[in-house]
Amino acid sequence: MEPIAELRPPMAAHEAWAEAARCLYCYDAPCARGCPAAVDVAGFIRKIYTDNLVGAARLLLQANPLAASCARVCPTEELCLGRCVLPDKGERPIEIGRLQRYVMDRAMERSAPAIPVGPSTRHRVSVVGAGPAGVACAVELRRHGHAVTVYDAREKPGGLGTYAIASHKMSAEFAVQEVEWLARALGFQLRLGTRVGEHVTFQELEETSDAIFLGVGLGLARLLSIEGEELPGVVDALELIAAHRKGAQLPLSLDSKRVVVIGGGNTATDSALLATLEGAASCTIAYRRSLTEMPAYASELELVQERGVELLLLHAPRRILGDGAVSGVELSPVRLGEPDASGRRRPEVQEDAPTRTLSCDVVIRALGQRVDEGLLGRVDGVAVKRGRMRVDPATGQTTHPKYFAGGDCVNGGREVVHAVAEGVRAARAIHRLIAKEV
Repeated sequence: MEPIAELRPPMAAHEAWAEAARCLYCYDAPCARGCPAAVDVAGFIRKIYTDNLVGAARLLLQANPLAASCARVCPTEELCLGRCVLPDKGERPIEIGRLQRYVMDRAMERSAPAIPVGPSTRHRVSVVGAGPAGVACAVELRRHGHAVTVYDAREKPGGLGTYAIASHKMSAEFAVQEVEWLARALGFQLRLGTRVGEHVTFQELEETSDAIFLGVGLGLARLLSIEGEELPGVVDALELIAAHRKGAQLPLSLDSKRVVVIGGGNTATDSALLATLEGAASCTIAYRRSLTEMPAYASELELVQERGVELLLLHAPRRILGDGAVSGVELSPVRLGEPDASGRRRPEVQEDAPTRTLSCDVVIRALGQRVDEGLLGRVDGVAVKRGRMRVDPATGQTTHPKYFAGGDCVNGGREVVHAVAEGVRAARAIHRLIAKEV
């Protein structure tokens, strides 16, 4: 099967200018209201039109320090682009993501981003996690002149951008390049391959830091908790995607295999796309709710279906079948009840209805992740509730006054731009807190 085309390919200068010329530069632009990072969309597009790319980059980076990544991976159809008014006039919406990529690609060709660093203060902040939330927090703190050290257990920065986003959206190399570009230009320190809680303790960070930001992600895969989950042939989606992105051997071969993906989010669709790339004989996504409740974006679902992936909705996995290896999945039919805490209708298994069996060789578990409470349990006073860290929604401050948090460990797993916005929010709150001590 043909490789997957790049989701948001680059624009030439004449294409970007022509696209920028189509923008209406709306007052109180709906597209900006659709951006979690509050990017001035009309403002940066106007600067493209007037050939002020430095100004456009400055405007982007003021709101979103990881504007280059977000240009590639943000679901713009669901956010800014989805608010564009041009379709009301019978025209196609502005390609906001590609215009943002055009600006940021050129900004990264220069030696330094257009982000000013404030005068040095005597304050020091530790950031745990070099993913989008942690890096955005570090950048914003450096704007105020605070010294920042970012710790990450892995050997490369970037978090899920490096290890778990499908390659047709963004390469692992680019995710690393962007973080290193920001660290070099703004002067925050990266301590990679350093696991906080083991190589350095939280107590040590507390003694040497005025504040600590936790951008630790979720870390642990959610389990199906059903019979047969331990069989060879069952693999976690993020483990599979991470190996593929590193160019390493996959945990198991998908070539000529019958694959069933359990889950309904974008990780499930990314796993299914990977299966088609690796030559799977067939691939089915099994999801326990309906298409209406499915969290995967419509564009992602359309892509997987174009590549022959089938959807089995309103079915929940009951057990994985096999004798020494996976041979199938038994699923129970589901009806939808009243909305649950997520706002979606609660799936209720129909215990008396006949089950359905899908024959397969591989089961990919794509249920998302859960917070590593073992790690956070080492921090006295930081509360975790329902698998997420509890924070003040206005500041990101945890139940321990010295600790702040953001990203997936707080929001449960949203888009890169949400993690960025939460990292920036927390950095501003940290600055307000420690600046009082001057």
